[in-house]
Amino acid sequence: MGASFGITDGQAMALVPADSVGMAAGFLNTLRGAAEAMVIAAFGAALLGLLGSRLGDEEQAASVSAGQLSDASRHIELAALTWSWRMTQLGISLLCLLLSITAVVLIRHHGSRRKTV
Repeated sequence: MGASFGITDGQAMALVPADSVGMAAGFLNTLRGAAEAMVIAAFGAALLGLLGSRLGDEEQAASVSAGQLSDASRHIELAALTWSWRMTQLGISLLCLLLSITAVVLIRHHGSRRKTV
């Protein structure tokens, strides 16, 4: 992820007038930080929601996600947490695949449009 920041920042700054580069960099970094916070919150909510649906108890899901496993159902809780983690990762993988395909389509469309102009 860090490798793409330099490329993204460079492309974004190339589109901004020289006297506004500082302001644009600040905006870009603020936007990036806010987006990361939202993604972390969404990931946590999805993980906890899946865990709660798997266990059938939201309070138990909150305890398990905090690392407080019960002795009686430790195996079930760990299995539910593992399943929830895998499903959340699968969802993120599918989202990344969809976004990658969208980026490729947009790049190709933009490239073909540029050649005809």
